[in-house]
Amino acid sequence: MKGIVVSIFIFSIVFGCLAILSHELGHYFVHILYGGSAVLHYNGVTSSSVYQDPLQYQILALAGVGTTVAISLLSLLLMYATRNSLFLSLGMTMAGRNIAALPFILLGIAYPHDEGIPLYIIDLLINLVTVALLVKCVKENRLVVVVASVLGGSLGAALWLLWLGPLILP
Repeated sequence: MKGIVVSIFIFSIVFGCLAILSHELGHYFVHILYGGSAVLHYNGVTSSSVYQDPLQYQILALAGVGTTVAISLLSLLLMYATRNSLFLSLGMTMAGRNIAALPFILLGIAYPHDEGIPLYIIDLLINLVTVALLVKCVKENRLVVVVASVLGGSLGAALWLLWLGPLILP
């Protein structure tokens, strides 16, 4: 069990970094698909493009959340199909990115509602599904799996927002 906990913790650190990056990439790619110009940063996307169509703007705004939700749900489906705790860890880390980023939101390094909707509700719903899968699929040491995922994901978010992100995508 010790080996799987270490693996979950390490994977969660990586997932914590990728959760924020994949969210921002969702916004970035929709800007590009619409023919706009965009610059990807570690904690956001900037663009001088102006979208007149309100539907385009909403799709652009929700692209980050959509990316996160898609990865979370895919990982949870894979976890259910394979009973592999690493997929559960990915789902928890992706869905919990705002929870892990809360200290950085309070410090003004990250932004809680860049899509204009309370992301915590979406994350809460996915995390409820995650807990249900955890109870159904993980038979031993559930608390250890959760703690390893949450701590690793939080550390990954911190590493991305404070060091790796600004270094790679200022």
